[in-house]
Order: sequence, then C-alpha cells, then structure tokens
Amino acid sequence: MLSSVVGTARTQASDREAFEQHRTNLLSNLNRRVAIAKSQQNRSLVMLLEQEQHQLEANWAQPIKISWLQRLRQSWFNLQTALANQSQLQVKQVQDEAGQPWWYVFDPRTGKTLYAESENEVVFWIEENRLGH
Repeated sequence: MLSSVVGTARTQASDREAFEQHRTNLLSNLNRRVAIAKSQQNRSLVMLLEQEQHQLEANWAQPIKISWLQRLRQSWFNLQTALANQSQLQVKQVQDEAGQPWWYVFDPRTGKTLYAESENEVVFWIEENRLGH
C-alpha cells in the first residue's frame, strides 16, 4: 500500500513537471512564431497567434483542483525526498573572500568533510573513501 502511494505521488510529480515543461515549450514556440509573423508584417497571422496565446494563458490561469488524497500523496513524496536528500553526499563549489574557487564536500552519513582546490581532488577523495555508494 505504502509503495503504491509513493509510486503514485512520484508519477503525479513527474506528470506535473512534464506538463509545466510542455506548457513552457508551447508558449516559447508561440512567442517565436508571433515574432516571425511580426517581422514578416503578417497582421492576420499575428492576430491569430495572439488570440491562441490569450486562450492558452486563460486556460492555464484556472487553478487545478487537487483532492485531499493527492495532497497527502504529494506531501508524503516531499517528505521522503527530503529525508533521502539528507543522507546524500553534498558537493558544492564555493568561493573564498578573495574570490578563489574551492570545492566543499560533506558526507552526512560519516560526518566527513573536505575542502579542496580542484575537482580532481574531490573525485579522488570520494573514491578513496568509497562515498556516495
């Protein structure tokens, strides 16, 4: 039961991300087409494309209704993701006061930390300590 809830929440989250990406791509493509039509001074096409753009924006402006079960599933998925990320190896590039780049690595499972000057040092340290497995 629990695994099916988690699986459904992951599917819904990835479906939502796919929908948002699709929407972004559609609007980007539509904006490009409007710009081309304007550059060609094709007023009738510009009017049609702008009308289509307004229709899409109006449809997407309406809130999506989410059931309490979907919210519960999404909350459970978010909690699991947060807990899983807590134990993952953290690697970040940071800068010191002088603007010099450094690498910061922290393994929350072992408490080990590394500050390194190069990416190669980081990779060597991770492999040497068998971290991230």
